[in-house]
Amino acid sequence: MVHIIYFAVEEALRGRGLGSRILEEMRRANPGKRLLVDIEEPFGAAPNNAQRLRRRDFYLRCGYRETAVRYPWRGVDYVILSLGGTVTDEEFGRFWEALEAEMPVFGTY
Repeated sequence: MVHIIYFAVEEALRGRGLGSRILEEMRRANPGKRLLVDIEEPFGAAPNNAQRLRRRDFYLRCGYRETAVRYPWRGVDYVILSLGGTVTDEEFGRFWEALEAEMPVFGTY
């Protein structure tokens, strides 16, 4: 698995297809691996819900699919989207446990 923690294109450069091309290059650079992204879960009462919906729709247009994995972090609910196959809560947990064992600094956030 490859987990894209935070992905953004500078606002002034958006709308040119750069984000889609970068995600495609990430897919090509990681053949046979599932690519995961986490997004803030759309929620009607969220002040940035329109942004959440645009972000979700962008990833769906790029071929990502919503998984059943959801988690809260710092008071915000997130959902995992994946490309190249789904992921379970258990697999996602093991992924982070392995990462934290390799790089303990991740456990401090």
